[in-house]
Amino acid sequence: MRHSDFRYNTAVARAKEPSVIGTRIRGLRRRRLESLRAKGQKAMQACLWDKAIRFYTRASKLAVGAELADAHRQLGVCFQSQARLAEAETSFSAAVDSAQQCGDVGIKASALRGLGLVWQRRGDHDKAMDCYNQSIALCREHGDLIGEAAAHSNIGLLWQTAGDLGQASRYLQQALDVFQRLDAKPQMASVLGNIALIYHSREEYDRALECLNRTLAIAREMGNRPLEANALGNIANMHLEKHQPDRALATFEALLVVHREMGDQDGEARDLASIGHSLIQKFEMERAVSYLARAMKGFLRLEIADGPRQLLPGLRMCLTTMGVKDFSAACERAKLEPRTVTELIKVLELRLPTPTAR
Repeated sequence: MRHSDFRYNTAVARAKEPSVIGTRIRGLRRRRLESLRAKGQKAMQACLWDKAIRFYTRASKLAVGAELADAHRQLGVCFQSQARLAEAETSFSAAVDSAQQCGDVGIKASALRGLGLVWQRRGDHDKAMDCYNQSIALCREHGDLIGEAAAHSNIGLLWQTAGDLGQASRYLQQALDVFQRLDAKPQMASVLGNIALIYHSREEYDRALECLNRTLAIAREMGNRPLEANALGNIANMHLEKHQPDRALATFEALLVVHREMGDQDGEARDLASIGHSLIQKFEMERAVSYLARAMKGFLRLEIADGPRQLLPGLRMCLTTMGVKDFSAACERAKLEPRTVTELIKVLELRLPTPTAR
C-alpha cells in the first residue's frame, strides 16, 4: 500500500469515529432512559412515591422532547399523590411547557388536568376549570376520548364542591358512559366512586353503596390499592352517615394504616379527621381531639384549603363539651405547640382565620 493510500484510509476511519461513538452514546442514553422510566412506573404502581421521584428526576436529565415532558408529568403525579402541591405545580407546568415545545398534544392535555387538580385542591376553582377546559379542547383535537372524559369527571367534582349536584351528576355520568364503552376499568372505578358521593349528598345511601361496591370490586380485580382504599374510605363515611360509628371507626383505622404505607400524607390527615369525627359520635371527646388536632396540623403543613375548615365544627363541639383547660391539654398531648393551641381556641370561640401551623 502506498503511503498516501494509508494516510487516506486512516483519515476516513477517523472521520467515521465521531459518528460511531455518537450512535453508541445515543443507544446507551436510550437504554438508560427506558430503564429509569420502567423503574419509575413500577415504583408508582407500588405507591413508592419517593422512589419513583428519584427515578423520574434522573430520567428528566437524560430525556428530550416528549420524553422530557412525560418525565415532568410523572413527577407531577408523584408529588400530587403526596399532596406536595407546590412541587406538583412546578412539575406539571414544566410538562405543559415541554409538551408545547415538542408539539405533543396528549401529554400537554394530561399535564393540564394534573395542574387543574392542583388548583382544585388549593380551592382556586376558576383556575382549575380553565385548565380542564384547555385539556378538553386538546383532547378533542387529538381524539382522546378517555382524556376528555377524565376532564369531565374532574369538572363534575368542581360542581359538587359548588353545591350544584345536578351539574355534577351530568358531568360524572357523561364520563362514566365513555369509560364503560371503552372498558377503561381504572377510570370507571374512580368515577363510580365520585358518583357515589353525589348519591351520598342526596342521602340515597343504597344507590351510593351500589356504586361503591362496584368500585371496590373493580379495584380488587385490578389489584389497585389506591382505588380500593378510596372505596373503603367512602364506605366508612357511609357508616358515619347511618350513625354506625363503631363500623366506621374500624374501617378508618384500617384505612389509616394503608395510607401510611402508601406515603399518602393527605390521606393520612383525612383518616385522622374521620377517626376523630367517629369518636365524637361515640362521645369520646378527649380521644377525638387527639385525632382532630393531628389532622389539623397535617392539613396546615400540606396547605390544603378545605381540610382545616372541615375540622372546625368537630373541634368546636369538643371545646364546648370539655372546656378550655382539658381541650388545651388534649391538643398539647397531640403535639400541637401551645401558641398554636391558643390561636386555635380563638378561632373556635370567635371564628377568626385558621391559625398557621407551628
